[in-house]
Amino acid sequence: MFLNSEFAKRFEPRGDGYLFRERLGAPGYEVSAAERDEFVEQFNRRMTWMNWGLFGGGFVLLLGAAWLSVELAFTDPGPLIFAAMGLMFAGYMPAILWLWGDPKRRLAARAAAVPGLDKASARREGLRKLDWSRLGLCVLFAVFLVFKAYGEDPSFGSGWSRAWLALAAALLIVAAVQAVRKWRIETRS
Repeated sequence: MFLNSEFAKRFEPRGDGYLFRERLGAPGYEVSAAERDEFVEQFNRRMTWMNWGLFGGGFVLLLGAAWLSVELAFTDPGPLIFAAMGLMFAGYMPAILWLWGDPKRRLAARAAAVPGLDKASARREGLRKLDWSRLGLCVLFAVFLVFKAYGEDPSFGSGWSRAWLALAAALLIVAAVQAVRKWRIETRS
């Protein structure tokens, strides 16, 4: 899963152990390989339980929304279903953030092994770690948005069609700027 691999990447190899940083600008804490494996395994296990809980809870909420829309004879059950989905994620997101911060809470009593990176160094390191494939996915998503806009109105004249096009253009601009910045960082190194 995406979050599982991103969580594991927060532990950078260092000697015979690892260095944990909450974010690039935060101080780094040394952890052993066993501690790192425990953190990652615990995160993966808890995420599995949370995903099953989201699936089960979401199923119950959506069934409840569907039942309510039939009982109350709603002509458009869409808002009720979106409200149920919002409730699902309103409980899911804080739980993910709590899991994400677990290493920081457990390592708070330790002295930092290295200070946090300054803002410019953190930006360079973040761009260095950014995969080219993610920038490519941004471009593919922008193409999808163009097709979505075309589906709304083939002449691109309606408000929603223009909104999708504007979002696609903004996404392409951001991806292009990040690609140029990443390329400059990589060619200087």
